[in-house]
Amino acid sequence: INALGGTSPYTWTVSSGGSALTAAGLSLSTGTGLSNTIFGNVPSGATTGPINFTVKVVDANGISATQAYSLTVYGALSLTTPSTTVPGPAVIGQFYTGNNIFASGGSGSYSWAVTGLTSGLTYNTTGNPLVISGTPPTTSQTINASVTLTDTTTGMTYGPIMYNIVVAPLTPLTLPAANPTSLPSATINQQYNGAINASGGSGSGY
Repeated sequence: INALGGTSPYTWTVSSGGSALTAAGLSLSTGTGLSNTIFGNVPSGATTGPINFTVKVVDANGISATQAYSLTVYGALSLTTPSTTVPGPAVIGQFYTGNNIFASGGSGSYSWAVTGLTSGLTYNTTGNPLVISGTPPTTSQTINASVTLTDTTTGMTYGPIMYNIVVAPLTPLTLPAANPTSLPSATINQQYNGAINASGGSGSGY
């Protein structure tokens, strides 16, 4: 915060809104020059949102000036998708859309950087969540994607965090003739259970 004019030394105070600054872990330095600083460490759990306060400066002759200021406290930037494996798996030759990777905190205006993807896979560079999609490569492998999140308002970054995308071989999904060849008989008013078995595909959920 910079003042102009007057006679040195200067006395700086927060004339209103000081309690809000203190609650956010911030304070005005005790300098006596024309420039002063708001500093501190915002604690975990601090209330997010704007803080309105007024600074007063008085020079050696008792002449004063005041100015209102506002600063915004944002929540810590983080990814709320803790698993390092993006569910799938992806399947060779099949279009893939990875599990959404969600961001939280900051200003809510995000940009993404992802490295390590193979050809055929892309991602959205802005917005929330991050979605990795496309057609994976033609060989079975584990793709190691490095994800970095940036808050475009504050410039804060989070990451890089590694996410693994498993690319599985393509096995045709079928209902074999012997799956079984016939189902058991049903009886009126009796619980019935007739199992039909699939084979191939990927994953355990069909």
